[in-house]
Amino acid sequence: MLFRMGSRITHGLRCRACARPTVLLMGMKRIDKIVKKNGFLCLCVRELVHLYYARMFGVSADEFDQIETTTAYNRYPELFDSVRTLISPRDTAEIRILSYGCSTGQECWTLRDYFPNAHIIGLDINERSLRTARAENTDAKIEFFRSTPENLVDHGPYDLIFALSVLCRWPETQFVNDASRLYPFEKFDETIALFDVSLSRGGLMVILNANYHFSDTQVSGRYEPLVGIGLSQHECVHKFSTNNQKLREGAPIEWIFKKIATEHTV
Repeated sequence: MLFRMGSRITHGLRCRACARPTVLLMGMKRIDKIVKKNGFLCLCVRELVHLYYARMFGVSADEFDQIETTTAYNRYPELFDSVRTLISPRDTAEIRILSYGCSTGQECWTLRDYFPNAHIIGLDINERSLRTARAENTDAKIEFFRSTPENLVDHGPYDLIFALSVLCRWPETQFVNDASRLYPFEKFDETIALFDVSLSRGGLMVILNANYHFSDTQVSGRYEPLVGIGLSQHECVHKFSTNNQKLREGAPIEWIFKKIATEHTV
């Protein structure tokens, strides 16, 4: 949404204020108006994001996880199929699914094909995307809401939670070694804790393309990682440590986590 046609992250040029990579603005009308009004010729990645979201939604980008809205129908078929095999057929009639970061609804409609009888909740921060999803939705058991902690909890508990390419800041984090200003570990940990509160015991949390490892979160001891099929080809987001420093390791081998306890286990 933010760094598509009309902008380019430069190599070698740094913001004089914070020394971070700069973004050259080339025809993004909405951003151009903001820049002209505020007198900026270029902004560092973080400040551009914050300025955009302050004007568009009246809030800080710090309140959100991923802010990019790119989506597609059935974009991770191996993952969806793998999760389906882990769910007992007798449970599917009553299953409740959360699509966190549902964008314009394609993931929810994909999940309908894999779980025909499920009640599916889609949450997203972008009201424009939600309007599109609601306008195109014809399924009474799929509902779309604004992504807030209250809505996340109130519409649970869930049996499945999908957070696919949403617990991250991409592409911004590919250009930094320290993610603390863009998307700190504390924000990731906070979101995972909300998922945990809202996930039923025995339920599955499915995480792909996150900036941090699930195993580092405060609730990971309540979960059993399930080894699924290889999804490394879909992992493009850089990983960071709990102190927000970029890691030099390969992609994780675990994407599906089963809740086995409601209290932390050691």
